[in-house]
Amino acid sequence: MRLGIDARPLQHPYTGIGQYLRALLKELDRKGVDLYLYASAPFVDPPASARIRTGKHFQSKTASLFAQATYPGWARKDKLDCFWSPRHHLPLALPGIASVVTIHDLVWRTVPLTMTAYARTLERLLMPPSIKMATAVLAVSTSTARDLVDFDPKCAAKVTVTPLAPRLAQPKDKTALLANQTTPYALFVGTLEPRKNIERLLDAFRQARIHGNVTHQLHLVGSGGWKHQRLMSIIRQYIGEGWLTHLGELADEALTAQYANADFLVYPSLYEGFGLPLLEAMHYGVPAVTSKVSSMPDIAQDSAILVDPENTQAISHAIESMANNTSMRLKLGERAKSLAKQYSWHQTAEKTYQVFEQVTTSY
Repeated sequence: MRLGIDARPLQHPYTGIGQYLRALLKELDRKGVDLYLYASAPFVDPPASARIRTGKHFQSKTASLFAQATYPGWARKDKLDCFWSPRHHLPLALPGIASVVTIHDLVWRTVPLTMTAYARTLERLLMPPSIKMATAVLAVSTSTARDLVDFDPKCAAKVTVTPLAPRLAQPKDKTALLANQTTPYALFVGTLEPRKNIERLLDAFRQARIHGNVTHQLHLVGSGGWKHQRLMSIIRQYIGEGWLTHLGELADEALTAQYANADFLVYPSLYEGFGLPLLEAMHYGVPAVTSKVSSMPDIAQDSAILVDPENTQAISHAIESMANNTSMRLKLGERAKSLAKQYSWHQTAEKTYQVFEQVTTSY
């Protein structure tokens, strides 16, 4: 099978979609799929066997135009059997071949003001026709599948749920990974942007420390996204109070250490298509305070304290409960680790590969 892939997410390898594509490429490469990776600019760490075509468009605005204009011609030259976009948009002028698109979320419909006007416009213009023309649609969670069918009931028959999975390995000795960390801490992992609800999280955590006898610190892992400037000024203020640490974007080993040594995760996002940090924390037996909206209840189930993400007091009370009740944390952590075992990249890759085979043979 000659499979063409929009590899632009590999230009941002530590984002959720970049991790998703990297993990599946490794599995597809093992299965002997002929991989043709297309991107608007060079990227790192492709499978050794992959054939690569790239341009020099590093800016996202020109990258989308480049993909729409260039990928169809590359697909013809490479005589592809199928083209897969792992993120929302297919080249709309593809030649007569099977096509598959992965939909991670419908942020532009559900919480549109948490993304840029340009990004909203791009989604509105390209996602609906991509869903319509795709031979098959992959949804990363049952929540996203529900949102898809609600948006376009006609696509229901071609939607398959292919969930994400934990990517990081278990540490051999977690206590050695953070030798200098003596104060217990809670952890947040994600892009610093409005949808992640970090400003409300910081306010809630501060309240829990002042009024709830919470002594935990908070570690923020993630780099700045859209509208992060205001948030960074708040972060700097709270860092000065001594209870907040901003670690930025971390490589795998350092991120593993943060997960493995955390007492609990705080992840009160306003909306997630999946919420990979939640599952990765569960993989390490780390319970969570997370939102009771979109995908998060489906992933966490009964291993977390679920809260209204728009209620700062509710988030604060949940942080207080989690921080001050060790036996509850341990019980929830055991349940989280058990639930996380249901997810694996091997299973997801098998299911994804079956979709590619099905659409290629039936097209």
